[in-house]
Amino acid sequence: SSSSSSSSSSSSSAPPPPPAASKQLPRPSLLTMIDTKYRHLPMVTLSELRDLTNKDPIKLCRVSVHVSDFWPSKVVDFASRHAVDMTKPPGSAPWTYRVGLRLQQTTSSGTHHLNVVVFDKDATILFHEIPPTNLKEETDTCTKLKQLMFAALEKNIKVELALKIMGRGKYAVFGTQMYKGNLQ
Repeated sequence: SSSSSSSSSSSSSAPPPPPAASKQLPRPSLLTMIDTKYRHLPMVTLSELRDLTNKDPIKLCRVSVHVSDFWPSKVVDFASRHAVDMTKPPGSAPWTYRVGLRLQQTTSSGTHHLNVVVFDKDATILFHEIPPTNLKEETDTCTKLKQLMFAALEKNIKVELALKIMGRGKYAVFGTQMYKGNLQ
C-alpha cells in the first residue's frame, strides 16, 4: 500500500518545466570573425601578454576571452567627432569610435585581465553592422550597439579577437568583426 501511495504522488506532481523551455526564447550569442589575413596569428593567453619581463613582447596575436567591461560606461559616448584637419570647421569632422574593453580569461593559473582599446577604422570593423554616428541622436543605432555590447558582457560568452601591440603591455583590437547571432 505504501508503494501505491508513492507512485500516485509522483505522477500527480510532475516537475515544472525549466524556465528556458517555458519562454522558448533563443539564447543570444556573440560571434566574432577575424579577417583571413590574421587567422594565422598565434593564440596566446592574457598572462603571456601581461608578462612585461619578456624581452621580445608579442606584437600580433589572437586571444579567446570574455569581455567583462567596457568604457566609456555609456554606449551613447562610444562615438565622437575628432578633427584631424584643423583647417576645417569642428562640426565637419567624421564620427569615429573610441572604446576600451576589459578582457578576462580564466586559466589553470587563475583569472587574468587586460584592458585593450579599439578605435577609428578598427572599431568600425569590429562593430561592422553599426557605423559610427551621433549616438545621442541616432537612437536605433545606439540600441543596436547596446545590444551588441551587453551580449558581449553576458556570462560565459567568449570571443576571439586579434590584438596588436600599441606600446609596452598595451594592446588594441584589430581585424575582427563582432556581431550578435541567435543560437536556437
